[in-house]
Amino acid sequence: MSRYRKIEVKTWTDKRFRALSAMPPSGQGLWFFLLTGPHTGPIPGLFRAGRASMAEELGWEQEAFDEAFAEVFANGMAKADFKARLVWLPNAIKYNRPESPNVVRSWRAELDLLPECALKTEAVAAMRTALAAIGAAYAEAFNEFAKEDAPPQQAKAPAEDREESLPKPSGKAFGKASAKPMPNQEQEQEQEQEQVNPIVEQPQLDLAASPTKADDPVKTIFAYWQKTMDSPKSVLDDNRRKLIAKALRSYSPAEVCKAIRGCSKSPHNMGQNDRNTKFNGLGLILRDAEHIDRFIGLDNGQARAGAESIEQTNARVMAELLGSMTGMDDNTIEMEAS
Repeated sequence: MSRYRKIEVKTWTDKRFRALSAMPPSGQGLWFFLLTGPHTGPIPGLFRAGRASMAEELGWEQEAFDEAFAEVFANGMAKADFKARLVWLPNAIKYNRPESPNVVRSWRAELDLLPECALKTEAVAAMRTALAAIGAAYAEAFNEFAKEDAPPQQAKAPAEDREESLPKPSGKAFGKASAKPMPNQEQEQEQEQEQVNPIVEQPQLDLAASPTKADDPVKTIFAYWQKTMDSPKSVLDDNRRKLIAKALRSYSPAEVCKAIRGCSKSPHNMGQNDRNTKFNGLGLILRDAEHIDRFIGLDNGQARAGAESIEQTNARVMAELLGSMTGMDDNTIEMEAS
């Protein structure tokens, strides 16, 4: 039988608790804060909170908070749309079940106050399923105020027209977390421990051997990430393919590659940090619009001192990827030298 303990939300504001030594940044510490912090509301695991406000509440640097959240996200324990300032803990309702259908009805006002976004739609659909598993009366109470949104119909554009049909960058959450680890975790998951190694030139990719190279930007972008981050053994699995495809709904192939190159220009992300850990996986770079925009900004900004060899490598990588392409169409990645 499971055991549960009640924790008062006001613990975080208690005078004696706050006088204790501060909790250092960590995935475990953030997880307990997400479960019990002052941002939580009546709806289990669904609340409004921003990155900066939570980092400030914990007394952590923003970058330390982002690293801790990346661990929680990578393990499928939390999802967030930080532009909408919405956070969801998918399994929270399983361990904080409402005591009656009337408790579910009391969620109406709180749900209306939460920002509308794709993550909210996903969370509401999952809660509807979870409540139906508890009992029909619970699902009926939820359906009294939580309308079921029909999934949007998106027609697939031809490859040569896809670039023109892409929407502008948005703040929608990117990708779905999975509790299962991805193959070849040495680059993808943010919590891997890896010593800093210089990026070295790899054998040239033979893109000419692939007749669909210009029609499949996902493969091209993944190959660029492999070369830029010196990860030739990484595999383009379903999770990575979906992640890149999701980003391409809002960004052009060139912009996605600029984000990858921008990450490679960050000393912190490339391992020059107190943990000697590289945070350069696609799961971090393409996690959401905020991250993509930030890394594009790094690519557009002033190059860091002493990084010339990395920049030259990146320029060579892009030249290798694009040099053999002829008859370029709208999906062709055209990168300017930085």
